[in-house]
Amino acid sequence: MKKILDVMKIEGKSYSVLYDVSTATVIFQGSLRLSGAEEYAPIEQILNSVTAQDPSIIILNLQKLEFLNSSGISM
Repeated sequence: MKKILDVMKIEGKSYSVLYDVSTATVIFQGSLRLSGAEEYAPIEQILNSVTAQDPSIIILNLQKLEFLNSSGISM
């Protein structure tokens, strides 16, 4: 996971997950076809980090998410 100023970002071959701290927005893009909880752990870590900051609102932007498999849904 990369942290650049107020942004956390994870990039894979076919996806990216970006967290913008200033707007409490998590942006999912591409196709999340990872295999199981272990591969989803870095994304879960971002989501846990977001909730730990206890913002009044968390925005999940799924507009550019093309696919999410059952492992991702379970996450």
